[in-house]
Amino acid sequence: MKRMAQKGILLFFIFALALTSLLGVGPVKKAEAAESNLSDPDTFIKGVDISTLQALEDKNVKFYDGGVQQDLLTIMKNHGVNYVRLRLWNDPVQADGYNDKEHLLAMAERVKAAGLKLLLDFHYSDFWADPGQQVKPAAWKDLSFADLKTAVYNYTQEVMSELAAADAYPDMVQIGNEINSGMLLPDGSTGNMDNLAQLISEGVKAVRDTTPNDQTTQIMLHLAEGGNNGKFRSFFDAMEARDVDYDVIGMSYYPFWHGTFQQLKSNMDDVAARYSKQIVVAETSYPNTLENGDDHPNTVGENETKLVGFEASVANQKLVTETVLNTVAHVQDGLGLGVFYWEPAWLAGVGWKQGEGNAWENQAMFDYEGNALASLDAFQYVPGSIGTVDPILVYPATPVTIATGDVLVLPADTKVLYNEGTITAIAVEWDEFDSEQLNTPGTFTIEGDVTGTDLRTSVEITVTGSPNLLKNGSFESGTLADWTVTGDSGAVKIEHNAGNAKSGEYSLNYWSGSPFSYQVAQTVTGLENGTYELRGYASGGEYAEQVISLTAETSGQTYSTPATNAGYNVWKQYTIGDIQIADGQVKVGISVSGPAEAWGYFDKLELVKVEAAEVNVVQNPGFESGALAPWTVTGETGAVKVEHNAANAKSGEYALNYWFGTAFKYTVTQSLENLENGVYELRASASGGVYDDQKIALIAKSGGKTYTTDVVNTGWNDWHSYTVGHIEVRDGKVSFGFDVDAPAGAWGYMDDMALVRVGDLPPGGTDSGNGGNSNGNSNGNNGVATITPSQLTADGKGGYSVALPAGTTQAVLSSGLYDQLEKGPITLATGDLSVTIPSAVIADLLGKLKTEAGSKITLSFVPVKEEAVDKLLDSSKGVDVKALGTIYDFELSVTDESGKVEKLSRFGSPLTLRMKALQNGNAELTGIYYIAEDGTIQYAGGQLVNGVWEAPVEHFSPYGLLEVKKSYTDVPGSHWAAQAITSLSAKQIVNGISATSFEPERVISRAEFTSILVRALKLASSSDHTLHFSDVPASAWYADGVSTAYKAGLVQGRSAELFEPNGSITRQEMAVMLKKAYEISHPGSAKPVAGVDLPFLDETSIADWALPSVQWAYEQGLLKGRGDDRFAPAASMKRAEAAEVIYRLLK
Repeated sequence: MKRMAQKGILLFFIFALALTSLLGVGPVKKAEAAESNLSDPDTFIKGVDISTLQALEDKNVKFYDGGVQQDLLTIMKNHGVNYVRLRLWNDPVQADGYNDKEHLLAMAERVKAAGLKLLLDFHYSDFWADPGQQVKPAAWKDLSFADLKTAVYNYTQEVMSELAAADAYPDMVQIGNEINSGMLLPDGSTGNMDNLAQLISEGVKAVRDTTPNDQTTQIMLHLAEGGNNGKFRSFFDAMEARDVDYDVIGMSYYPFWHGTFQQLKSNMDDVAARYSKQIVVAETSYPNTLENGDDHPNTVGENETKLVGFEASVANQKLVTETVLNTVAHVQDGLGLGVFYWEPAWLAGVGWKQGEGNAWENQAMFDYEGNALASLDAFQYVPGSIGTVDPILVYPATPVTIATGDVLVLPADTKVLYNEGTITAIAVEWDEFDSEQLNTPGTFTIEGDVTGTDLRTSVEITVTGSPNLLKNGSFESGTLADWTVTGDSGAVKIEHNAGNAKSGEYSLNYWSGSPFSYQVAQTVTGLENGTYELRGYASGGEYAEQVISLTAETSGQTYSTPATNAGYNVWKQYTIGDIQIADGQVKVGISVSGPAEAWGYFDKLELVKVEAAEVNVVQNPGFESGALAPWTVTGETGAVKVEHNAANAKSGEYALNYWFGTAFKYTVTQSLENLENGVYELRASASGGVYDDQKIALIAKSGGKTYTTDVVNTGWNDWHSYTVGHIEVRDGKVSFGFDVDAPAGAWGYMDDMALVRVGDLPPGGTDSGNGGNSNGNSNGNNGVATITPSQLTADGKGGYSVALPAGTTQAVLSSGLYDQLEKGPITLATGDLSVTIPSAVIADLLGKLKTEAGSKITLSFVPVKEEAVDKLLDSSKGVDVKALGTIYDFELSVTDESGKVEKLSRFGSPLTLRMKALQNGNAELTGIYYIAEDGTIQYAGGQLVNGVWEAPVEHFSPYGLLEVKKSYTDVPGSHWAAQAITSLSAKQIVNGISATSFEPERVISRAEFTSILVRALKLASSSDHTLHFSDVPASAWYADGVSTAYKAGLVQGRSAELFEPNGSITRQEMAVMLKKAYEISHPGSAKPVAGVDLPFLDETSIADWALPSVQWAYEQGLLKGRGDDRFAPAASMKRAEAAEVIYRLLK
């Protein structure tokens, strides 16, 4: 097993972003049937390595199963374990003597007495032996090679003989532990396979010589990196060529380090067939929690679980362990022998060495009080007990990067992991998206359906301002095509391992066993002359003697920037800017000189043309001065510092760090003056711990306005970039920074602040100099714009449009326009707002006049003051509300010749409001809302059309574009219906049971579901107040909804007299209502799908009256099965299910 500093192992695994979820209730079978050549259930190993048990027991650590204290071996055996692995160190001084021969003998006797089999793991070292360290025992360090071989034989023979004498002889012995680099270095290095083979053979011979006549003991050779087929082939080819005697190939496979399940599966199948040997996964594990059991940091945390795709939980610990077991059981020709889980009982109290904490306790299968977890039942598995091949994980599709305006070609498929280790590419039907996003640099996500399944996936789209002019810049061809390598070319290769890539599945890797120097270059020709920028990412080992550079050569001039590695998978971007190309070509590349054993990676190299260099006006933007100045901190100043640690920085060597032991608030800001007036954009990067009650905002203030966007941390070194746009600087002054409100113990980092001018100010507003060219309101009339007939522009749809001057807050329509306005609607637009008034509303206004002569219609839209907005948003209890644009107070009135004003409070035909977002927001939670008289916010609607939000409104109040997030304590972000519940709550279609509780698993009543459907379809309240059902009194909260739904043909009663409002709604009833709802919202679209086969065993239980609707709902993807191949038509629907199906219906 590796220690915490795992720099020697390079083959770690990553799949970017979080996994996408399985939305369907029932499992989706893979087309292929399970293989018939499974491992033998009678001999299949379900083992555990419990080498720390004696140390734990001496610390009085106890274990419980079902609340009863029991011996650990008894608990393990009761849960299906049949084999125990124990490690052996020669003279473990650093481990306080544990795992030496004496401790081994005592433990081996206990294992045998418990009726379990035994695997003995010789490390041939005084302490941990793994790929990063294979140190000879101190007593052997000065031995000649001949004497070293003798020592191996004698020591092995001595140990095995004493075990035989104790009647505890092992059933399997491994010679060396994770010997990727060899053992007993330097003598037994893989650089000298002859020596290594001889040392291994001495250990093997000692085992064979001491094996009792009535026993068969197998020999294992054990490597780490179970997903690395090349490593296993090269090692075991060498062993075969030297006639090394062994029986079993052992592999360590930690899914967060050693590649995908498919890579493990393919490697096992290949080496089993190539060498005709049995295969054992000798080490594996997975965390059950991210909580720490002591003060020592844990090896595996959120970053690692994100790479794999399974959150840390007891259920996922069991699932991952079962998947490893099932994958091994499916090795070709039945050669999968079994699996050992590494240290499932290693709880806090015993560390990696004497006096050190435990970094592994969150991967134990016991809680921190010693109680057995449900994940231990993974060992109940036997080959064949998982009878079907089912999907357990969907990966995000390969990210796509394109230049603005380019045609987007989405990936044709995505990868799905099945429970026997296979990863299969399956076609994807992508959701529609706003094509305007392709014209704006940035990153967004598109979701889609995995064809033929209930699965959903996603793809990240990055739109760049300019195309990447390099070929194969991310090495995704899998080769060095388009690149040339000079110098020590043997040190360079393209590695296929998503875990070691910045993005995609490939990256450039370098390593050499001796000092090396190389250059990788590409020459690009046919370029337009101008300014260019070269960017690239690097990660890798830290070495004082290593020199790494990103280089560009053109017109006889060389540009370069140094790169500094900060550790495994700590990716840093390096940039060469202002490359002036005058002859149409440039040679770009990487130059590396390193000492023996130095290693690293490069990825995502880009060469782009820069139209105009941006100027970052922030002082000390990356905190690289090592001090805070000129930043100022208010609030809890003790929580903030500048940290010097490249591993924790986004770029460079410094970052702003915060942490405090009690709940804290602080603001870090920088103020600038004498800026050139214009529109600016604020950018920053952040990473850090995840806390539900933490609020972080990136803020900018100028001219009395505040601009902001939320920052959401997702883990250590999981950096995200945030932007605040449309910052108008009219007086040359701006302040900006971060605002943090966090709980006790919260921590995080900020880096790479930038404030850049991105454009000129729009006309209007007040400019106090510093480059401005106007003074006062641009319409010259205090915000009032009087529309004349000449300003009307036909909109091509029978109406008219008028572009109002910037700064307008009141539009006046004179009587000379009435004839035209009664013929078609008029749209008035200014800045981030437009309003369409239909001709019917104009007629209603004119109907209030005795005479039209001398009258006028006035539309006013006055921005609500910032203080009032803040007060309003702060008063929204239990809801996080963010204004994404200006909130306007609207009025529509008509004034007669005498000056009498009459306001139109409600509209016979709806007006259409359109609002543009001035800052980023979550589209799922964004809409146009109005402020009711009681101060609450009410959802008006919101469709995103060509980048603009629009909604119909039937009355005027203050309206604004808001992002509304309603959280419930019983609907965490990981809940399968969280997106649906959160989205529908924002639109006020569904509500919680209380301010903090949604009760997603509660059965939904007929009244509740009917009311929700009426809101979702925006059905107008029925004017018919006839009491259709005797059990729906007029005073009931749901009476209007039931009446409206009944009138629309959406619902019927359970009988002619009774509606049964409090009765539960069955799944087949819901199918009928969903189909009717679709017919109402899409007239003529929802047609019966008679004859469609349903994949449900209980199809005959579906009522005849409901069957066509169930068939339709199933075909539309609105309803899925429950459990194993059953629809459960009479089962009651739950609130979460109801939210999910309505969410899908509205999509």
